[in-house]
Amino acid sequence: MMMKEEDPQGLHLKECINSIKSVEGCFETIGGIFKGHFGGIRHTCCKTLNGLSDNCWPTLFPGKLYLRITIKLACLF
Repeated sequence: MMMKEEDPQGLHLKECINSIKSVEGCFETIGGIFKGHFGGIRHTCCKTLNGLSDNCWPTLFPGKLYLRITIKLACLF
């Protein structure tokens, strides 16, 4: 019987999402950024987002590379 290999892309995506969801309110804050709400990013969320691997950003937000810069700027204030 052959074991089904895990999809490395799917596993990586899950790890990226789980690290954001581990910080209370962080996932929802990112959703707010898509709606133009840039304030209110907590320090713990910023720390988590700034600590994401470079591979997480294009995996989580394909075609939205500007989002990383936007979040980094919002975390400065």
